[in-house]
Amino acid sequence: VEGAALRAYRLEDGAQADGDGQNSSGQRGRSRADDSATTNRDGRGTLVGLTDGFYRVTIVHSEYIPAESVAVVKRIEGSARVRVVLERGATIRGDVRSLSGDLLSNGRVYARGPVTKRSNVDDSGQYLIQGLPAGSYEVNFDPFEQGPEPDPSGQITVSGTEERVLDLRP
Repeated sequence: VEGAALRAYRLEDGAQADGDGQNSSGQRGRSRADDSATTNRDGRGTLVGLTDGFYRVTIVHSEYIPAESVAVVKRIEGSARVRVVLERGATIRGDVRSLSGDLLSNGRVYARGPVTKRSNVDDSGQYLIQGLPAGSYEVNFDPFEQGPEPDPSGQITVSGTEERVLDLRP
């Protein structure tokens, strides 16, 4: 997929990382990427200038489930290739309304579950969140300006690549 963010984080002491980016000695990889790139229209990206060692390679695109892999870079072997396949994931969309039924547009919607993703609400009160892995999500509207009403929210469970509608109400 074109336009995905590809990043490499060096792991300390060559330890392998677990799913949270933490290595077997309890240390985390660097907080900033050692290198980053954006994938081209063929879905390929190149990370350059990495020194020998172990790296956590992540790839993120708003329409897909984030993915990562561990790669070993050894300069003597030339370049290391890592293949990471993105899965499309599920989509939720809907509208956001006030207690009186008026469409709300001045805010963001957050879906919190196995991952957290967000989307701005457009001028017509609609939101769209893509690339969600299967699971249950708490979905909340976060207005840019707080009012006296409770914030619209809802819950939803998604799986596969389905698209579900969840209209948010207080």
